[in-house]
Amino acid sequence: LEEIKQEIFERPAARVRTENLVKKTCMRLMLQALIDRCETIEFLDEAACKTHETLCPLDAAADIEGSRLWVGTNECDSWSSIGARDGWAAKGENDSCVAYILWLFRIRKKRPDRVIEECTTRFDSWPTHKVLGAFYTIMTRNVSPTDFGEANCRSRQVMVMTENTKVKVHDRFDGPVFEELFFRNLQMSGDHYCISSEAELKASHAHLAKKRKLPEENNGGEKWDLSYVLPPAQRIRISGYNLLALKKPSCQKEHCLISNVGQSPDAIYQLSPVVPTLLQGSTLVVIKSDKVEVPRLMTQRETWQSMGWPIAEFPSFAGDCSCVMDRIFPDLSTKKSQDIIGNGLHVKVIAAALMYTLCLTSSYDELTDGAEA
Repeated sequence: LEEIKQEIFERPAARVRTENLVKKTCMRLMLQALIDRCETIEFLDEAACKTHETLCPLDAAADIEGSRLWVGTNECDSWSSIGARDGWAAKGENDSCVAYILWLFRIRKKRPDRVIEECTTRFDSWPTHKVLGAFYTIMTRNVSPTDFGEANCRSRQVMVMTENTKVKVHDRFDGPVFEELFFRNLQMSGDHYCISSEAELKASHAHLAKKRKLPEENNGGEKWDLSYVLPPAQRIRISGYNLLALKKPSCQKEHCLISNVGQSPDAIYQLSPVVPTLLQGSTLVVIKSDKVEVPRLMTQRETWQSMGWPIAEFPSFAGDCSCVMDRIFPDLSTKKSQDIIGNGLHVKVIAAALMYTLCLTSSYDELTDGAEA
């Protein structure tokens, strides 16, 4: 399969990065060639494993005949507007084309009742329809946490697929019923998530100071404030965003604005009342739009809160119903926490997709005349 891909992309026209008809045609040729080859190969129960550098079994607990639900995600950097944007032409560690085609054929072979997939909104689902369109009802919707009333902007394409001979769809995932059930008006801003205590803020500042190899305290014996612990480039960005907040009319309408100073404005420019798309290297600050002052850092706990995890300074729920992330959060390193958040889905987005898939569809063998009615 990799040889087919290399052969297609040896053609000079396919190496053009701009989105044009020639490149799109070459992409379709490559995908069709991969699909045609998959039609003839015998699928194995093991595959090359990047972690162990050997062949590892694919027989996960869910990967069995007649299983009810598979959930998967595709590598997103190739499709993100702030990523490489190479799509199926991506190479190296972002190369997911062959793996995705094999995943589709594995679905076709095992026939799980339901499948949920997600990626960024630019994801090309053409091969999905080509391989599974005759066997599954494929429903796609672009959603963001803001659609659910959350002050967090993270648009994703969610795809729900149901096996035609096994599952009856009562109301389509891409139809109005989903919106009626789950969508809410956005009535709050991103600073709603700023729940950390002063001690936790100081601890976050101390962590940033340690990363820059600064002493724990300044010359006056006090803990560092944010204007000193951030790297120079981030401090410059804060100065620019502060001026924009004061001078731009649209910004002056908002009491607080949030900016990601961890990324260059060339890559991601955002000054918004809601939490911008979180990446692995994000550093969020809350800026007042009515006066110049040192912005407030958003802590790791607060970014988790903005992604829908009920992590607060007090137990989120009682007893055995407490959120598992609430228990493991204190033991996560900052790097691991950022990796999870930067690659994660908002809880309400995946929860709504799961609730729809399990509650607004029915397996034919479970239906009776009364239940169907």
